[in-house]
Amino acid sequence: MTSLRDDEAEIMIGALDDAPSDIFPGYELWIGRREPWLMDLQWAEQFEHDRESLAIDAPPIEPEVPGPASTTGYVT
Repeated sequence: MTSLRDDEAEIMIGALDDAPSDIFPGYELWIGRREPWLMDLQWAEQFEHDRESLAIDAPPIEPEVPGPASTTGYVT
């Protein structure tokens, strides 16, 4: 995960073993650099570069990370 916020999470799609088929992007960034063979996402909001600062300026949420395992190797 590259970014986690209240209303969205950003992940690299190649990091997934199975790509989800039930989610759709709400916006598309850097459309000026889109490959000519790649169709635009007509339903999504389009941005020439990065998304303008809106609610995404909120600080990122720190994901919950489990604590370290026991250093003795025994479960107590």
